[in-house]
Amino acid sequence: MLSGRMGIRTDEGEELVVGPNQVFDFPPGHVTWVGGDDELVMVDWAGGAGFDPQSGAEARVMATILFTDIVDSTARASEAGDVSWKRTAAMHEDVVRSVLPEFRGREIETAGDSFLVAFENAESAVRCGLALVRAVAAIQLSIRVGVHSGEVVMSQDHIRGLAVHAAARIVDEARADEVLVSGTTRDLAEGAIGLTFESRGRFRLKGLDGAHELFSVVALRLGAPATVPTT
Repeated sequence: MLSGRMGIRTDEGEELVVGPNQVFDFPPGHVTWVGGDDELVMVDWAGGAGFDPQSGAEARVMATILFTDIVDSTARASEAGDVSWKRTAAMHEDVVRSVLPEFRGREIETAGDSFLVAFENAESAVRCGLALVRAVAAIQLSIRVGVHSGEVVMSQDHIRGLAVHAAARIVDEARADEVLVSGTTRDLAEGAIGLTFESRGRFRLKGLDGAHELFSVVALRLGAPATVPTT
């Protein structure tokens, strides 16, 4: 660290501040923020592998993972019939893919009625989730969205890691037309203009240790007063 101060909070809840002339090394599973008004300047010789690795290569990067899922898709497919639902599913995929470029979302996988998308930052993922809910509503579909931020191993056509697993579990807890995010994503996106986060309580997510607080995203109308929930 050359100048300024940086705060760090690990996933276990430990907090510390790094200042000038200090050297730091942190394992995966933490969030950071700039402390004070001084410009933050540091030399990073460990990271920076890049969000888009070369063909055949893998890179360990920080990313925000978004999962979508169509609400009641099995029942709707049964009611509509195979031919009609196939058209609806294709329309759903077209709508989702039309939204992703605006937020620089990278489609990783599409399986049945769900999408797995990676983003370079949390705010873009959250805003994209809200936009997707609105976009598919125009074709009379309802989706749920789950978002989590963390370190992943990424190649050109695949992504893996605990963060991917966590995002998949979070979308299972989301309600219809809801963007549900982890505490890590909330911390990274908190302060973004026009967004606020309401706690939905603590959940035990299958395959993950402990209880995790999840937050529902609310998009505020610009100029409207923000109601900050107490937790």
